[in-house]
Amino acid sequence: MSKTIVIALVVIGLVILGLFGWQHQQAKQLPLTGSWSSGCMVDGSKSKEFIMEFGKDTYRSNAKLYDNTQCQAPSISEYHGSAYAEVADAHLQTCDGAEAIMLTLYWDDKTQPKPLVLQHTADNKLMTGFPQEKSSDGKSAWCIDKSTVYSPLAK
Repeated sequence: MSKTIVIALVVIGLVILGLFGWQHQQAKQLPLTGSWSSGCMVDGSKSKEFIMEFGKDTYRSNAKLYDNTQCQAPSISEYHGSAYAEVADAHLQTCDGAEAIMLTLYWDDKTQPKPLVLQHTADNKLMTGFPQEKSSDGKSAWCIDKSTVYSPLAK
């Protein structure tokens, strides 16, 4: 009898593991793939460039700071990051009534998951979102930062 119980528990365990594996494979892929750049942004006597890259379920970022106004090497500071990304809301309504995508980013350094809101335009440009403070009715929304437009990088 104990041998039958052990076999039944093993079979149940394998079925549960199989279901988790199947659900993980069925997870939504990111709705965009490729790389986008902010281009060279001048800030006083320095300049900076940000690059975002999206894969099947990953987000990578690269930020460089330069001691000149042309984003010319060598950089004086660089940041590289990567995160597992999931679609949290594929049809997020922004504060101006437009539609955006909200991703949840799970960073390698085990920090708390962070949201990333993107608006993907018809001409393949990206803009990022920022949270708006709660209004008098207690609702909060995301607005799109139209001051920085990310353009696709050639493959």
